[in-house]
Amino acid sequence: MVDAFNIVHDRIARSRLAGDPPDVMISPRLSGFGLFEFHRATEMIDRGQHAAQRVLSDVKYDLDHSPAAARPTVIVNSAK
Repeated sequence: MVDAFNIVHDRIARSRLAGDPPDVMISPRLSGFGLFEFHRATEMIDRGQHAAQRVLSDVKYDLDHSPAAARPTVIVNSAK
């Protein structure tokens, strides 16, 4: 059931991204975490923060060097 959910989720995400691609996508490494491991949320949040830190300087540069009307869209993706 979890595998079926992951396949459906992946296809929906790919479809949405194809229709309106983000300027920045942050993909924390979440392999090793199960779908229902809510008790490990702190670990997952930490990984998301580390992933955001890795791209932060690039995002700041893009924001500082783009016109206000063309500000990047940022999407956070929890890829496994």
